[in-house]
Amino acid sequence: MSGEARIAGLEIADRLEILELYAHYCHCIDSGDGAAWAGCFTPDGYLSLPYRDQLTRGVEQLQAVGDAFPVRTDGVGRHVTVDVSVRADGDDVVGRAYLLLIHGGWDESSPVIELTGRYEDRLVKREEGWRFASRVLTADTSC
Repeated sequence: MSGEARIAGLEIADRLEILELYAHYCHCIDSGDGAAWAGCFTPDGYLSLPYRDQLTRGVEQLQAVGDAFPVRTDGVGRHVTVDVSVRADGDDVVGRAYLLLIHGGWDESSPVIELTGRYEDRLVKREEGWRFASRVLTADTSC
């Protein structure tokens, strides 16, 4: 047995870095930090939203989406990813997670779940750390 503990073919340190990436992704887009959100992807990485027939690829497009998100949600949209599962699959690392997109709620209005769905991800390790090479978000219902 090697000196590094492994789960699902990944070293524990890599799993922890990947979990941090999932959280960082949510904080960046919700706060409108498009540059940091785009930085969660590889330079040629993409986010696919088949339910909207939308593909956002590359740093420029991703940054524009990240910058605009708080405007669309009046600054109170929150991405919540749960049940994150990552594993090595040959030379690739694949991830899955459920998404709850929650819209605000303070004072007299309650928070509303705007969207639920699941992410299917392909992750790669770069010199600067783990990044999404691809993310596909499948909505649970049509929006």
